[in-house]
Amino acid sequence: ELSSLAQHGATMAIHLGVKNLESIVRELSPHYGSDCPIAVIHRASWPDQDWVTGTLSDIALKVQAKGFTRTALILVGRVLGNDTFSDSSLYRAGHAHVYRP
Repeated sequence: ELSSLAQHGATMAIHLGVKNLESIVRELSPHYGSDCPIAVIHRASWPDQDWVTGTLSDIALKVQAKGFTRTALILVGRVLGNDTFSDSSLYRAGHAHVYRP
């Protein structure tokens, strides 16, 4: 169940669930909080891709305003809204690791 998965608080990707967005928001809000960032990507990777971002408390109205009703990916998690995360150093020039001294 979605509610059981949400207990971990990990970033979630929910495929093709936009028709059930209000139900998804209800199930996730107690675990993530109503201020948790969420993104809905309509027709991801297609030429006409579009998206909207918000929080669990306001995303349903934003998605409705965009008219997304099908073929959407929902991403939920604190990582979407926190700009204090540093960029990965994995491929940065000068970054050493096991295979690149």
